[in-house]
Amino acid sequence: MAGRRVKNYDSRYQQQPAHELGFGYYYQGDIMLPTEPKSQDRLSVAEEHTSTVWPNAIVPYYITPNAFTPNEIRIIERAMQVFHAKTCVRFVPRTPDTPYYVQITNRPAGCYASVGRVQDNNQNVMNLQAPGCLAGGTPMHEMMHILGFLHEVSRPDRDDYIYVNRSALEPRYQTESFYRNNFAKFERDIETYNIDYNYGSIMHYTRYAGARDRKYPVLVNLKPYDEPDFGNTTLSPSDIESIQFRYCRNASGLFWLNPFQLLTTTFLGTRHSSRLRG
Repeated sequence: MAGRRVKNYDSRYQQQPAHELGFGYYYQGDIMLPTEPKSQDRLSVAEEHTSTVWPNAIVPYYITPNAFTPNEIRIIERAMQVFHAKTCVRFVPRTPDTPYYVQITNRPAGCYASVGRVQDNNQNVMNLQAPGCLAGGTPMHEMMHILGFLHEVSRPDRDDYIYVNRSALEPRYQTESFYRNNFAKFERDIETYNIDYNYGSIMHYTRYAGARDRKYPVLVNLKPYDEPDFGNTTLSPSDIESIQFRYCRNASGLFWLNPFQLLTTTFLGTRHSSRLRG
């Protein structure tokens, strides 16, 4: 099971991030799908429906008591602080009257999260099995799911940038159902905010996601890319830009850094290319 894989995970020796260890157990490796079929239909790279966006860019959370050590809680909070420093999004402890909040758990079941704000609050969850799921950029990756973002390889324009070498997958993964659940594109018109495909997004699979070994990569870039691997351990400029477009605009198209201060110098144009600053 995914929990056993994460339990044996050591980020010092394994290049694959812990959130990719859930292939075969969770949708796209680390996504907890809503139980209602209608809710499953809403998944996209960035969901625009108001019901799935956290109002006012504020995400209340509740950490299960005694689930993490004080140092592990600091790691989670540091990941939240990156969003606070770079975007208008704020993760805040829930209050007793908070109707919707993310429950952060440490179950022995791997790394996973729901996508966007789910109407059934019991399904707003982020599981970070310690210590594996607290390594590298995994906490921020799961928080991006909480904000409503899926993996970069889900984009409808993926095939212009990525070749999926299915023969490099583990033999048990070379099935149509596995491909559909982990590497399929969203063909319908989804919101990418005119932001270019980014190999270096924190939401991108690594080259060897689901690979049988490291001789042959599963994902091959079709455009020039100089980094040794895809993905990231922190928010890339395009990740920040996507968050800004999704959460940090008022009705006039102005970008704001936090719920109390408008950025009056940055206006919504037809296209931005990593020009936003957090």
